[in-house]
Amino acid sequence: MIIKINDFKECFCFDEEYPELLGAAILSNNEIVAMAGINQSGKYTLEIGISVLPEYQGKGYATKLVKSITARAHLEFPEMIVTYDSQFTHNQSINVAIRSGFEQAWSEIFFSKNK
Repeated sequence: MIIKINDFKECFCFDEEYPELLGAAILSNNEIVAMAGINQSGKYTLEIGISVLPEYQGKGYATKLVKSITARAHLEFPEMIVTYDSQFTHNQSINVAIRSGFEQAWSEIFFSKNK
C-alpha cells in the first residue's frame, strides 16, 4: 500500500528530538482514509496528531482514532500526559477532542505589531 504523506502530515513530526511512538489508521477499501499518531512532545508529555481525508470527514473516524490511540498511550506510557492541541478557530478539531474525552486546559493568543 502506498500513501501520500502530505495527506497525513498532521499525524507525525519526523523529528528526532520528538520521536513518534504510536500510530493508528482506518482503512476503507484497503486504502488509508484516516490516521493518528502520537509523538513525545516533552519530558512527560505526548501529543496527538490526526488527519482524515476530506471525503471521509464527519463520519466519526477522527474521534474513534483519538480515543483508541489515547487509550493505548495510557497503557504503554502511564507516566506520560497525553495532550491534544488545536487552534481555537479549528472547530472540527476541538469537537473531536471533546468527544474523545479531552478538556480545555489553556488557550494562547499571539499578537504582532503591524509593520
